[in-house]
Amino acid sequence: MLDSPPLHVRFAHCMRSHVKGLVATFVVIFVVTASNTTSFDLAQIRTLGNEMRIILSTGQSIASYPLLIMTSILFASVASVVAIQPAHTESNVARERFKSPAPFFVVWIVLSVLPVTLSVFASLSVNDLSLLRVYHQDVLKSVWLGVGVAITMSVFTCASFLLHASTATSAQHLSTLLKFSLLTIAFLPNTLVVEFLRWLFLHIDVVYQTSALLIIGQSLKISFVALFLGQWIASSKQLKTLSHLDATHTMLRKFSLYAPRVRIGVLFALLFSIAYSFSNLSITAQLAPPANHQPIAVALLNAMHYQRPELVTSIFAIIQLVAVVIGIFVFIAVKRSGLIVVLFVCVLGCESDSPQPLSSAEIIGGIGLSDGRFVTPRAIDANDEIIVVIDKSRRCQILNHAGECIISWELPIGTRGFPTGVSLDDDGNIWVPNTHDQNVLVLSQDGTLLHSFGTYGLGDGEFLYPTDIAFGKDKVFVSEYGGNDRISVFSMEGEFLYSFGSHGPGEGQFKRPQSIAIHPMRDELYVANAGKHTIDVFTLDGEWLRTIGKAGRERGELLYPYGIDFINDEQFVVCEYGNNRLQLFSVKGESKGVFGYAGNEIGFFKTPWAVVKIEKGLLVADTGNNRLQSLPDIMDN
Repeated sequence: MLDSPPLHVRFAHCMRSHVKGLVATFVVIFVVTASNTTSFDLAQIRTLGNEMRIILSTGQSIASYPLLIMTSILFASVASVVAIQPAHTESNVARERFKSPAPFFVVWIVLSVLPVTLSVFASLSVNDLSLLRVYHQDVLKSVWLGVGVAITMSVFTCASFLLHASTATSAQHLSTLLKFSLLTIAFLPNTLVVEFLRWLFLHIDVVYQTSALLIIGQSLKISFVALFLGQWIASSKQLKTLSHLDATHTMLRKFSLYAPRVRIGVLFALLFSIAYSFSNLSITAQLAPPANHQPIAVALLNAMHYQRPELVTSIFAIIQLVAVVIGIFVFIAVKRSGLIVVLFVCVLGCESDSPQPLSSAEIIGGIGLSDGRFVTPRAIDANDEIIVVIDKSRRCQILNHAGECIISWELPIGTRGFPTGVSLDDDGNIWVPNTHDQNVLVLSQDGTLLHSFGTYGLGDGEFLYPTDIAFGKDKVFVSEYGGNDRISVFSMEGEFLYSFGSHGPGEGQFKRPQSIAIHPMRDELYVANAGKHTIDVFTLDGEWLRTIGKAGRERGELLYPYGIDFINDEQFVVCEYGNNRLQLFSVKGESKGVFGYAGNEIGFFKTPWAVVKIEKGLLVADTGNNRLQSLPDIMDN
């Protein structure tokens, strides 16, 4: 350094000195990226994790793709070997001087808490604050889950400490094996871990049918953290020397001797576990048992998909605040073993509701790619003769009213196309708002394209994510979101006539108008304003008349209303994606009944997307369960 070598020489020397660390970093980041699901699912980018999720969503088994499984395990194993390589002596010395978790908290506050807090204050509206009250039970559920994971991790941290404090050769071998195994699990795609746990606990109902399976899944993915924390607790050379000199080697004596480090390690495990449990999306969404009140991470996932960033940032703020408060509470609680047992029992017993299914429900289809089966069916419509269904496999299926497939064909759409709506006109032609390809398709019942209109854009006659179509007075009404958030009106030939509405929280404004329906006798357009959690009523000329409902879970309230159809002149039915139910309203806005609950069994719903009146009752797109449900006697109830 005294010779002041040129920059390129110093760079070359630095690269040679740190080549192992750089290679290790590349390998770990590569494997983590390849196994990620959530981020790349939203962007529709293929990774190992996302491919596994797609396989499951089509009703197939991951076991049918052994090469994919072996590749994932190989990648995870290589990353684990790289991650457990011994560090340099200097690093060990630096770690020995570490006495306080304060630097971690400073970094966390500066890089995470502060930006999110500023974002919340900058963007949160009164409407979003009122919406947060809807999720208070979801937050409570996440608290119990977080406590369960935190208790599990704190116990494992203490066990890891005892393992690493042992001088036996077998303990050292076991430690190395655990490091490799737990890091491999951490690097595996979440979907693969989830499927393994489902297979393992399939016939143990006390685990499989409760939140215990979710606690196990979350704990397993981050158990390597507890293992390394236990190693850090036992790594103090001074305390090791005192332990060897001490004639008594009982477990309690070891904990007493290492008490300052144990407290720091357990506190870190508690806070990390609760924060992870609150914010984890992939494992939580896959393992949480069906219920109207899901962990807050599921609401966060819905908000990213279908809401605005204001709710996302506010949920992040809740996660951080609760993580700190509950982390401190649990740290105190773990000193009392009886309280631990009570809390853990509360976690397992938090599914207190015992709803009854709709007794008259009949299932049509199920998950699969064959005729008469579906992959996330979201768009349905019917007339007196047929039922039309479009799912995320980009197929259009035409069924008779007995649920039998008459004909099916692939939609003439691009690779991004996942239509969220479909409508039949008086001639039986099929109108498809081609949501992600930004146009409208008109097809015959054999799949022949008759004509199309619309292109991507913000101008007149252009679309951003068209969602649904309704017909009235020889006009075509098309709802759209994603920036336009409006209703555009066309002639039957596709000529643009006018539009109304804009994005916003006010009267006559929209936040994702997902579904629309025109009153059979009056010139009124009813809009399922999903992001505002209301039904808004307009004249066919676009004049706002009234709003029905508000955000909530009680009768008369709505949470993500996605489907709407008229029962008769005086009543209409709303399909609530967020509340997993149907709700019947009068045209005056009075709630006349609530039907359904979250679940997988017949007569229950999982994120239902659409509803349509048929000759015998109602037909529901039970989207999360990959099926339709016919409710022939629901109006009699």
